[in-house]
Amino acid sequence: MVAVVLLLLAAAATAGWLRLERVMQRPGSAAEATRLAVPAGSSLRGVLRRLESAGLLPWAPAAEAYLRVHRVPVRLAIGTYEFPARASPAAVLAQLEGFEAPAASW
Repeated sequence: MVAVVLLLLAAAATAGWLRLERVMQRPGSAAEATRLAVPAGSSLRGVLRRLESAGLLPWAPAAEAYLRVHRVPVRLAIGTYEFPARASPAAVLAQLEGFEAPAASW
């Protein structure tokens, strides 16, 4: 019985992970490039919520889970980021992760 429960839990975790990967790789819904300013003192969670509000992320908690699953340390650079139209959520996060040069700095 315990083995069956563990097997079901493992299957559910795998299905959740695969779903998260699919969602994060889909093209985004933003029809045009979007700029987002990251002021000093911004938290990652706050920036993810702002990206969600701007239509660049489907759901901020899913993006945070994606970063945790992939063990990506994100250090936000202060400045204004420009995200291309139709950028996938994974591409948006990669831009934050990679410290890509902001479009304009403060």
